[in-house]
Amino acid sequence: MAVQVNKVMTFGDTVDLITKVHKASANPVAVAPHYDGTKGEYDNLGEWFSLRRDGKVYGVDIPEYTYSNDPKGIKTRDNVGLVCQPATNTTAGRDDYSKLNAFEYFTVNGTVDDSGKFHCTAMKGDGRFRADGSNGDVWVMACPGYYSITRSNGYKRLLYSDTKYEGMRPLPGQKYADGTERPLLVFSPYLAWCDSNNVPHSYSGKVHTFQFGSHDTGISYSKKKGAGYTGRTVADNFYIQLMLMLKYATQDLQSLGGCTDYANQYKVLEAETGVNRVLLPKAAADYFLVGSTLNCGPNSDRGATAGQSTFAYRTVTKIETMSDRCAVYVDGAPFTTAVDDYVSAMPWKTGTCDNLLGTDGYPIAGKPKQRQPYRIQGIEVLCGAYEPLCDVIVNQVKTSADEGHCELYKCFDSRKYSSALDANHVKLDLELPARDSNTNGQWMYNEDWQESAKCPGLLVPTGSKGTSTTGTCDAVYSDPISSPGLRELLCFGALWHGSMYGAFYGNSNNRLGNYRWNYGGRKSGQTRNTLVESTRFERACPVN
Repeated sequence: MAVQVNKVMTFGDTVDLITKVHKASANPVAVAPHYDGTKGEYDNLGEWFSLRRDGKVYGVDIPEYTYSNDPKGIKTRDNVGLVCQPATNTTAGRDDYSKLNAFEYFTVNGTVDDSGKFHCTAMKGDGRFRADGSNGDVWVMACPGYYSITRSNGYKRLLYSDTKYEGMRPLPGQKYADGTERPLLVFSPYLAWCDSNNVPHSYSGKVHTFQFGSHDTGISYSKKKGAGYTGRTVADNFYIQLMLMLKYATQDLQSLGGCTDYANQYKVLEAETGVNRVLLPKAAADYFLVGSTLNCGPNSDRGATAGQSTFAYRTVTKIETMSDRCAVYVDGAPFTTAVDDYVSAMPWKTGTCDNLLGTDGYPIAGKPKQRQPYRIQGIEVLCGAYEPLCDVIVNQVKTSADEGHCELYKCFDSRKYSSALDANHVKLDLELPARDSNTNGQWMYNEDWQESAKCPGLLVPTGSKGTSTTGTCDAVYSDPISSPGLRELLCFGALWHGSMYGAFYGNSNNRLGNYRWNYGGRKSGQTRNTLVESTRFERACPVN
């Protein structure tokens, strides 16, 4: 269906504008967020976001692989001429999107009740907001959005707006279970840290809990927090993919940054007692980054107890270079090192990107960006850990000795997520690329992607002849012939394997309950959805 957007002021637009003015005049409080001290939360955010709508339509045309294998696209509509440059802790970069309603985000504290409704208790800058957990979970809050994906003349044509137009549908996860729309959207900016009761939280300055990093634990641990919570979903993935393509006109997230090449290990050269440093080969000074996280111990397995027995998850505070070696300093209590202890890079702690001078970017200017997390729309991604989806299950099917395929199943109601393919899981219309005896158990670069008709927002990789610089620039791994059965779908990527990782990466190698030190989970705020969101396109309607 073609998206019809009038680029001139219509009668309906005029009526909407007048309605907005009258509403703002009748209720001046609505033109700004209002905090109700009795309730302990902001009580007008839905109306506030509604009054902020400007009706602009932002587009990008991404070439289909068969037309051009270039991962870059062309900005269209109101997106033409807009620029977004990655920021660092010392450089702001240009960001034309930061104050546009469709893209502006707000860092907030809040909770999700059992019905799936979000309650904002603080906004950054109001004096109540805290990033460290002392005022609850941290979220990124944004306005509702509407999008379309069509294909013509060799391009995938994406359109996005803060206003409904015919042919556009709400973002995935934007509808409650009863079919009504959320007044706002929230996303978790950090990988989750779990307390002693395995309850997940979104706080800055924490080591993420890798045990939360499986399909099954993402579900079970989230239930400990409440019925309105779950782990990462398709809705969370799609928002990142959409923003990447719109703001940067590319499918290649790694071209911007992301910790995908930061797995080196170095042996301690000299034993010391009661120190906060490790003496390493000189090359380590150029490799390790201040602010990153290290483990140390007499075992090269950085996730094993022995691999972190000297110290675990310490932050690098300083690096000194000497004539024949270097000293890498870390925080925390003093320790004793031994010759040949392994010092290993680990996933970054949460909040690494909190001090950026702009909206998107990575923290350390002048250092390799593929060793650092990337923040997009206030959300830290590619932090060095895989992230599983909790609402999707992969069924790897062996059809013969030389053939296999990977079915995809989606559950739309977070209350019913499970590790079983039951009646609550819908078999989708698309699958991961099929495998034969030559490609089974191999990393294959995607050529393109296609949106599932049954699960809008799920962009399924297609083709296997892409490269690290063509198509999506990301790879998919599956092994249905050698390892049939139910698998979790891991997204984004970990510390290693470099160019294979990104916004369109997928890995179905692991069983639903599997996790390792390089896995991580993320809370989702778009829960309690049903199949109703996938049944039809939305038609135009005025702002209420």
